[in-house]
Amino acid sequence: LSGIGNSLAITPDGTRGYYALSTTGELRYLNLTNNTDTDAGASFGAGRGRMGIDPSGAFGYASAQGGIERFTTPTAGSSVITSLTVVNAPGTPADLLFTARPGGDLAVAADGSFYILARRGGAGANANDSVLYRGVVAGSTATVGLLGVIAPAAGAANAGFSAMDNNGIAFLGGDVFVVGSNAGQYEMYRVDLDTVTASFVYRGPAAELLPIDLASCVYPPFAPVIASVKTAAIITPVGATTGQVGSILEYTI
Repeated sequence: LSGIGNSLAITPDGTRGYYALSTTGELRYLNLTNNTDTDAGASFGAGRGRMGIDPSGAFGYASAQGGIERFTTPTAGSSVITSLTVVNAPGTPADLLFTARPGGDLAVAADGSFYILARRGGAGANANDSVLYRGVVAGSTATVGLLGVIAPAAGAANAGFSAMDNNGIAFLGGDVFVVGSNAGQYEMYRVDLDTVTASFVYRGPAAELLPIDLASCVYPPFAPVIASVKTAAIITPVGATTGQVGSILEYTI
């Protein structure tokens, strides 16, 4: 589903769509089973154009200028909004720190980490670059690391991605999709997380409304799985079974 003019996030069971009013930031949700609209009892204080909900369904996240806010999603009572402390992951290039980006849409994977699509911003020729980040929340802190600047995959059909102003990201199956506008028309691309490249999927007609956000209730297991076997052996003293001060140990991973 795409949000037109407002953010949009879908609960895992597909029954509620949360959004924030673009004027006041009031958090609301639409009951998708009976088409009723409800005030969630909380406000961001200003519009929030990008949202996502985690696989537990207990929390949602909204992205603003270089920041992340978390909100609760109770079925009764009011939501609570908390501003998270955002930390740039070590090793992130200075010109691509998430805290310097103008916000971006996000989608949450099965492990609770979120993937953020943000514009580079600024006034340079590459201001429209689409930058992909991965964030991990621990307590009230979100650590956000760079995955890469998305480039068009090889082939003439994908060349238009470089000119696209990306607005939304969502998962479908095990794939990542992004949407945005290119010369006033709606386009969708599939992103390969291994190569951080985008392949063309769809371009809408000129009269079609441009999406501001993209949402789904699919949570793929994108977390990397790394296994290792570690062993240690005493080299000297020869024949020793317990390490001592001055022993030489050999570690194998």
